[in-house]
Amino acid sequence: MYYDSLTKYMGFSLVVVAFMRSLDFVVFTSTSLIGYAVSALFFAVIDLINFKVDEGDDPFRFNKTKKLLYLLAALSFTTLPYINISWSIEYISKINDTSVLIGVGTILIISGFKSEKGVSDKVERLIEKLVSERIQAELPRVIEEAISPETITRMTLEAIEEREKEKQQVGTF
Repeated sequence: MYYDSLTKYMGFSLVVVAFMRSLDFVVFTSTSLIGYAVSALFFAVIDLINFKVDEGDDPFRFNKTKKLLYLLAALSFTTLPYINISWSIEYISKINDTSVLIGVGTILIISGFKSEKGVSDKVERLIEKLVSERIQAELPRVIEEAISPETITRMTLEAIEEREKEKQQVGTF
């Protein structure tokens, strides 16, 4: 999916910009950071939706919602910092803080879900392996026992005896 490549490239770009900022090559204003913060929030929500969709049966579930969120993330990233809105720095800072905290919280929630799923998947694979090993170990013995002359003789005698009982019951009517 092209969205994944775009997301990765944006992520690498932000890491580079972060290093540039730490070396004072780049200076950000509160209004420029709002675009990054809100965009990160949208990407975190998209990741949460993707995780939940992966658990389900329909890979196209929430497809339109995800496309809308990608659009909003891109718009937040590219246009929100440049919109001339007369918001106070305090209000912009509040939006930045809220977006970052919700985004980081969502990422931590996703991480917890993925960890739980990883443990669950590992336990499931272990159970399947143990069952498979048990079946492979027992199958030859069960087959050999089923086709042994003693078993065939016993089953044949039981079938003959059962047939004789049926004949006797039919004869009593």
